[in-house]
Amino acid sequence: MAARPGRPPRPRPPQPLATTHTRSTPLTRLRSDIACCPTDEGMVLLDERNGRYWQLNATGATVLQALLDGAGPQQIADRLAATRPVPRDRAAADVTALLDRLTRCGLVVDAP
Repeated sequence: MAARPGRPPRPRPPQPLATTHTRSTPLTRLRSDIACCPTDEGMVLLDERNGRYWQLNATGATVLQALLDGAGPQQIADRLAATRPVPRDRAAADVTALLDRLTRCGLVVDAP
């Protein structure tokens, strides 16, 4: 689920990811110069400042989209544990690790 640099997969037309959340105000947003494109394998993020790109697998893309839609990390972990074969504590650790990595890489920032 980690964001990692790699070669860009084939882009596909944007499609909304199915998420449900209870917050209307996102806690996290993409930095303004980060482009985002869904792919067959998940999602690609492009840092337009330096041309570096990051690939997320399908689960990572779902987590990021849920964060951008306003869900908190605990809500996302609950959702993953309910819909995938992963214990809740592992889902929570994975969501936190992905958010930390995206933040350290400067791809996401706290929403104002």
